[in-house]
Amino acid sequence: MLPALHYGDFRLLLGNTFLAYTAVWMQRLTAPWLMLTLTGGDPLLVALPVAARALPYLFLGAFGGTVADCLNRKHMLLTVQALSAVLSLAAAVLVVTQEVSPWMVVAIAFGYGIVHAFDIPCRQSFVYDLTNR
Repeated sequence: MLPALHYGDFRLLLGNTFLAYTAVWMQRLTAPWLMLTLTGGDPLLVALPVAARALPYLFLGAFGGTVADCLNRKHMLLTVQALSAVLSLAAAVLVVTQEVSPWMVVAIAFGYGIVHAFDIPCRQSFVYDLTNR
């Protein structure tokens, strides 16, 4: 099978990645859907959270990889996961209290983009640290 699965820490990272990206997929689905309900279906406004999430990764992805190479990857991964949780909690509170507005959805999506510009390179390079391959 896969030799990397023989490493216990790698299996933990794999499980964490599955759970973390399940949450990411839900956010990617719900942000445009929320914008659809808030704006009445304007296609430009529905696409805005998608663009707000993609732009930081486009411009900060290489920098995130450099930071992942310079810092302790375990601490960096914990930090970006905590920041992602804070953004998710903020979004949940705004939706539940019905205080959410379109600019807040875009701002949170932009925050997710910044967090994931650091999360993805860190997570990918962390595999080497766990398996020494």
